[in-house]
Amino acid sequence: MVGVVTSGGFSPSLSAPIAMGFVPPALATPGTTLKVIVRGKPQTAEVVSMPFVPHRYVRKH
Repeated sequence: MVGVVTSGGFSPSLSAPIAMGFVPPALATPGTTLKVIVRGKPQTAEVVSMPFVPHRYVRKH
């Protein structure tokens, strides 16, 4: 085990599951593929930059 998931769930905006967690810095580069266990089954995951979904609001000054 190289890391730990701190939270996760289903993203309606992405229509896909998402999660946040901690891994060593060498594995935290966006685009890195990781193998994870989800409910006892092996899955693949990809490290991505946050936010998962870009904001759509317009900042007014």
